[in-house]
Amino acid sequence: MQNHRRLSISLVVIITTVVGIFAGISSLPPAHAAFPNPIAWATKAPIPFVTGQGAVVGGLDGRIYVIGGFSGGSPVSTASAYDPRTNSWSSIASEPTATRGSGVGVDSGGLIYVISGCCGTTDLTNNQVYNTTSNTWTVGTAIPTGIWMPGAATGIDGRIYVAGGELNSASSSLTTLQIYNPQTKTWSTGANMITGRKQFSLVAAPNGLLYAIGGMIGSTSATANVEAYNITANTWTAKATLPNAIDVFGATLGPDGLIYVFGGSNTYSNNGTPYYNAVYSYYPPTNTWYTNTQNLPTARRELSAATSSYNHRMYVLGGANGAYLSTNEEATEQAGDPTSTTVTCSPATVLVNNSTSCTATVTDTNSTGTITPTGTVTFASSSTGTFTGTCTLTGTGATASCATNVTYTPTVVAPGTHVIGGTYSGDTRHNFSTSTGSQSFTLTVMGRSTSTTVSCAPSSVVTNNGSTCTATVTDTASGTASTPTGTVKFGSSGTASGTFTPAPSCSLVIGSCSVTFTPTGAGTDTVTGSYQGDNVHSTSSGASGTITSTLRTSTIGISCPTTTLINRQVACTVTVTDTSPAPALTPTGTIALTTNSTGTFTTCTLSGAGASATCSTSYTPTLIGTGSHRLTAHYAGDPAHSPASPNATATMTVAARTLTSALNCESPGTIGAATVCTVIVTDNSPGTFITPTGEVILTTSGNGTFTGTCNLTGTTASASCSLTYTPGGTAASNDMISYSYPGDTNHTASTGNFLLVVSPPSPPPPSGTTTPFLGLQTIYWTILAIALAGVGGFMGYFVMLKKKRNEQSFHPSSSHTTQSGPGLTGTQPVTSPQPTTSPQAPASAQSAPVPQPTTNTQPATPQPAASSQPATSTQPDKT
Repeated sequence: MQNHRRLSISLVVIITTVVGIFAGISSLPPAHAAFPNPIAWATKAPIPFVTGQGAVVGGLDGRIYVIGGFSGGSPVSTASAYDPRTNSWSSIASEPTATRGSGVGVDSGGLIYVISGCCGTTDLTNNQVYNTTSNTWTVGTAIPTGIWMPGAATGIDGRIYVAGGELNSASSSLTTLQIYNPQTKTWSTGANMITGRKQFSLVAAPNGLLYAIGGMIGSTSATANVEAYNITANTWTAKATLPNAIDVFGATLGPDGLIYVFGGSNTYSNNGTPYYNAVYSYYPPTNTWYTNTQNLPTARRELSAATSSYNHRMYVLGGANGAYLSTNEEATEQAGDPTSTTVTCSPATVLVNNSTSCTATVTDTNSTGTITPTGTVTFASSSTGTFTGTCTLTGTGATASCATNVTYTPTVVAPGTHVIGGTYSGDTRHNFSTSTGSQSFTLTVMGRSTSTTVSCAPSSVVTNNGSTCTATVTDTASGTASTPTGTVKFGSSGTASGTFTPAPSCSLVIGSCSVTFTPTGAGTDTVTGSYQGDNVHSTSSGASGTITSTLRTSTIGISCPTTTLINRQVACTVTVTDTSPAPALTPTGTIALTTNSTGTFTTCTLSGAGASATCSTSYTPTLIGTGSHRLTAHYAGDPAHSPASPNATATMTVAARTLTSALNCESPGTIGAATVCTVIVTDNSPGTFITPTGEVILTTSGNGTFTGTCNLTGTTASASCSLTYTPGGTAASNDMISYSYPGDTNHTASTGNFLLVVSPPSPPPPSGTTTPFLGLQTIYWTILAIALAGVGGFMGYFVMLKKKRNEQSFHPSSSHTTQSGPGLTGTQPVTSPQPTTSPQAPASAQSAPVPQPTTNTQPATPQPAASSQPATSTQPDKT
């Protein structure tokens, strides 16, 4: 569908005084012999803007509203209201989305609905709602199928009917009927029309029928067909055809009960010729069309028409006849004396299905020559109910009333007040009239009283298990009881919150319905049910007894290694399991961990799914204590679970830390000379080291003595201590130095040895020598060398002397180390060879006899192998 092909039909709704009032009307009085009634035309203040295809409707306030439309170039969003009282226009808030060719209707509260229309490549699904009181727009529920140029009207049931129209293509002419309920804000569908059409009018008549008049079929053929929709029966019936096939005309219900059709054309295109000025009127009771002789003053197409509830006059607005117009022409029907109709009922408040008695008073309001009205008054309700009886007028002077009152019985409560209106049929001297505003009677309708009870079973559950709650609603009003229908809404109050499934409400079936209440915490709750009422019954509420919810039960377990070392971290796993009936809830929270000894734990926070949750913690024993640590895990519960009982325990053996040790003494040793011996003890276990402490005891196999105490000190994994050892005796010896570390509260014991080679001290040098370290042999060889060899010989001797000195400066020694732990026994000595003879004289000095010096030699016994460094090894980890 191309936008430039779009054109409009006048959108017609029933006059606002008829909206929601004509329910129950089935007929009008017989046609007057003088039909069609004459019309007087008057030109009124023009619309403030040019428009065709606009949404035009009479409001409940008596004003005529012109909203949007087409100006020849594009849709417009401008809107204005015409007040017949002052013949003036007032600008109102523009519609949010500019539209043309929309449907329009008014609800019983005075809200105006501008529905669908175009433009763009796709017809709009807008439902724009205008509040005449606040001058604001809101968004209503979108129409299911967007259409252009439908027929629209408000029915006697207060719903808005949108029929036919074009869907995105010039060739389409729909038969569909889409129905909007302003009370529930929902759409539904009705029966399809007999003839698909667009650019036509849908008009609501006092007999309750909706008349689909004329229009365009496709894009080439205008039609004169007329059909009527019966709201109650949901059927369409063909009616008398128009005098001519026309489309894009204006139509409205006149004050005399006739449907008036103004102008139009018989072509599809925007602003296309021809332009008609004919006026037709239709009388529904006789299914008769009339051609009026008082033609429309301005011939035009794409115009709109509406009737004011203030003065009961018809207004024909806008359109096009070569250019788009702002024309406003008023039509006054002139059949006889004007009348007014007033309705009263007693009592003013009734229960649904109970009756009130109503009468109508009709007054000839002509300024002169009044006569008594005759005929009948037909009643209608803005809601649903039944009327019994006929109102035939009787009276004197200018006023007549019902000879016998009519009884009205409301069959529904909604909306709580029923507006009872009356329509005077007119007679040969008096015009038709309808009660409006305060002339109609507002009846208060109350629902039948009810009582609601709620029962829940079982009354005691665990958290996350449900209790079935059933609401029963009973009609308690006097008279004939009926079974309540509708909805019960549930709620709860108390210390245990909860949820309702499948929803917090249910629909009554034979007066009762059920939901499931599931507590999410522990405590007590009271479940309440609130009945929402229905068309017949009033609301009520009730409460259940107390529902007690207890926490779910759980068990706890802990798994840890069975052995470890002090200060060595181990991992433990805690598991908490929901043991209550399904559906399970996953336990949450933090586990409290304690030990009967001394140690530290890391935080253990549960996580998981289903019935079980786990967490991990690391335990580090910081004291051996008895050597057996019992770990206890306690679960304190969460909002859904009680504390687990009993607590979970695990026992592990905690052993001392292993270590390595070594002893080293300054060597070689000399009899009578002090030497320093040092012991090093090292923590070699996994985990965080603990510095060894305590005293190391040293002993010797020789004749020496120890000075001081060897108490370990240190800040790392190793600690050390030293004392002095002074070898004794007179002869060279191999002293085995032994140490014993007894351990401390955190470490095992350790022992080891060190072999110290001990030599006698060198003889003191003779008086006068400056080389006491060479001894008598050195003096001897010096003198001999000088005497025998002179200077040259002395130099040769010097080489030998140096060698001898080096031999005497070498002190053989051995070092012994051990460590505690299995697999290590005995000592591991290392020895060096000792000189066995005195040095020989240089070769050059052997030709002369020379006295031999005394020598100190070590025994020639073999020595065990020795090392210059302590031997070390690592004790196996106990864990």
